Amino acid sequence: MFLLPTFCRYKRLLCSVDLTKDFFFSYSYNIMRSLQKNINDKNTGHVVYETMFVWNEFLTRAMRNHLKNTDWTVALVHGFFKQQSKLSVSGKDFWLTLIARRSRHFAGTRFMKRGVNEKGRVANDVETEQIVFEDTPDDIPSQITSVVQHRGSIPLVWFQETSRLNIRPEITLKSDVDYKATRLHFENLVLRYGNPIVILNLIKTREKKPRESLLRAEFAKAIHYINKGLPDDKRLKFLHMDLSKLSRRKGTNVLGLLNKVASDVLELTDLLHCEITISSKPLDASSGQGSCDIKINDDFCAATMVPLLLQKGVLRTNCIDCLDRTNVAQFAYGLAALGRQLHVLKLTEEPKIDLHDPLADDLMDFYERMGDTLAIQYGGSAAHN
Repeated sequence: MFLLPTFCRYKRLLCSVDLTKDFFFSYSYNIMRSLQKNINDKNTGHVVYETMFVWNEFLTRAMRNHLKNTDWTVALVHGFFKQQSKLSVSGKDFWLTLIARRSRHFAGTRFMKRGVNEKGRVANDVETEQIVFEDTPDDIPSQITSVVQHRGSIPLVWFQETSRLNIRPEITLKSDVDYKATRLHFENLVLRYGNPIVILNLIKTREKKPRESLLRAEFAKAIHYINKGLPDDKRLKFLHMDLSKLSRRKGTNVLGLLNKVASDVLELTDLLHCEITISSKPLDASSGQGSCDIKINDDFCAATMVPLLLQKGVLRTNCIDCLDRTNVAQFAYGLAALGRQLHVLKLTEEPKIDLHDPLADDLMDFYERMGDTLAIQYGGSAAHN
């Protein structure tokens, strides 16, 4: 009886959610997981139902547990999805897909959720995946590439008390013995993506009244402390760029600097590059062999996706809200990655796209839309720049 008002309140809140906006799903593909993880699952035969990026995980948990399968539920992913085929380079058309998956852990809006919790989950945790493959007459590409990057709040225990009178509330750092929560966060990233973990920190170094700079100094201390307990080959790589300061400096090409950083990181992490081998083997519905990666018709399917190159590790980017400056950096990384993706697909001779190339404008449109979408979800308004 006492739970009824609470139940009714949650029901009203659920009914008020517009599931036609910023939610996406697939009946035939595990879209809550990256392409590399899906391929690894297929090759090992161990299919994992990833729940981190499933928005309705709690709503469907009882049914999945009771039925011991996921056949009767659809995993909804909250974030951003855009796919376009009318892009071309050297006279060849290709498909570009950009996916942003928002974590269900420590979820909430700006100011309400900040930093990291005791389990190592950060606010505004988003996995961004960029997938590229050539457009072919039969809609079956022979190769496909994917690059994953990560964004999330500064993984320290910090918060801000909101106030109607102060649009920039004070930042309060809370003690975290031995940086336990920060360490848990990076251990989780290693489990998800492997090594190396490259951190690109974009917050301010100096301010008249210290705010961001407090977090910058503490973050550097935390990484130094954590690295002391790690072997050389598994240490976190910490890069800092005061993007606000650089953007105000005359004659400074900020995107050019970020693109150079992105290229250096890609040398460490590589990307996923797969060859798709087509099989003309008829499907045996009675044996349950009815699912495949790419379906041609009712009798034939793609047999295997053979990885020629795997991504190892990930780039983790953050600014203070993980919005505007992070959007710029993620675009720069996406542009550097796109050059390499088109090159391994043999669509270009050089693994680089110039900032003045029309393709750079096309990609910027993708990342601007993604940035606006994520900013509205987390901060309530579109990105500022």
